[in-house]
Amino acid sequence: MKDFVVRGLSDSDFRKLQKRKEDDGFGERSWKEWLEHLVVDVALEESLSDRFHRATREKLSDLWLANFARNLPLIMGPDARALGDLLLDLQVPGAPPAGPAIVIGGGPSLREHRHLEMLAESCPPGLMLIATDRILIPLLRLGVIPDLVVSIDGDHEVIARFVDDPVVDQHGSKLRVAMASMGAPPVVERLVRAGATIYWFHPLFDDPRRQGSLTALQRGMTRSARWPQGLPAVSCGGHAGATGWVLAHALLKRSPIGLIGLNLGYPVDEPLEKTQCYPVISELTSGDPEAARAYFTEIYNPDLGQPALLDVMFAEFRRHFLEMLERVPPWVRTCNCTQGGSLFGPGITTLPLARFLEHVASKETSA
Repeated sequence: MKDFVVRGLSDSDFRKLQKRKEDDGFGERSWKEWLEHLVVDVALEESLSDRFHRATREKLSDLWLANFARNLPLIMGPDARALGDLLLDLQVPGAPPAGPAIVIGGGPSLREHRHLEMLAESCPPGLMLIATDRILIPLLRLGVIPDLVVSIDGDHEVIARFVDDPVVDQHGSKLRVAMASMGAPPVVERLVRAGATIYWFHPLFDDPRRQGSLTALQRGMTRSARWPQGLPAVSCGGHAGATGWVLAHALLKRSPIGLIGLNLGYPVDEPLEKTQCYPVISELTSGDPEAARAYFTEIYNPDLGQPALLDVMFAEFRRHFLEMLERVPPWVRTCNCTQGGSLFGPGITTLPLARFLEHVASKETSA
């Protein structure tokens, strides 16, 4: 092991290095993981992606903390529920897999391929539906009630409209919502008024073992007799769709997991100024359109035979998702049925939604 770390290092220095690794919380983890951890904050020049994400964090960190403070009385209330309660309420079996699931994002492919209508017309029995908040109202209007709704965005100006509709009141008592502790309080309050059941969790912002960790702080503030370690923290991958996928396999023991509406990209001819992150990018580039182009890249999806346009946010989402795929248990099968976008790679099977539904239905019939 010493030769692996660095040749020529004295035994004394090696022991010091080993102790530092243990002190950093990496005693049982590989040297590679620890060394990568050490260089996270080391860069000679800040990348465009780093600039974008730093600007985003600076804009949103105060909002996230304010949301958490406002949600805290509800989180610590006598009737509050956490993700562990969801296991009981959905009667999740101990041994995986518990059956198929589909995670529904809000990408444009839903409309292009009528995916929501397909679910309304031919959703097989036993298929768990996990919806992002963005797509809740369209589902309910089609008469489709998801088994779980996922909400992690803290900006109420963006997501308040996703839950503000009479159809939410009509079906509110049937809704279960996995809600981030820094989620938008007006959205939480609207869902509570509608009768939805809220299951709280913390997004995993950072390594809770590191000094000054926001995740560790939040967990500490939610400790109670019910939750001695505080609310559970979930690796969200940056967006509600990835969070739904994590919950599907890590908590609810589901497989195979279909994905729809997770484009994580734009058509290559999409005007840059119409993309979601362009306001932040424009600010970083002082409104220079040519400089803004450096924050975008094209990627070719070989499974679909077509390219996609990614901004730095979608590029990061895609990278995180592929990294999480590397760590899933072997029984987890992920099928991207989006039929568009940038999500492909090891651990992902690409196929149309119709084929996924047929596969699920045939398994149900033969059971």
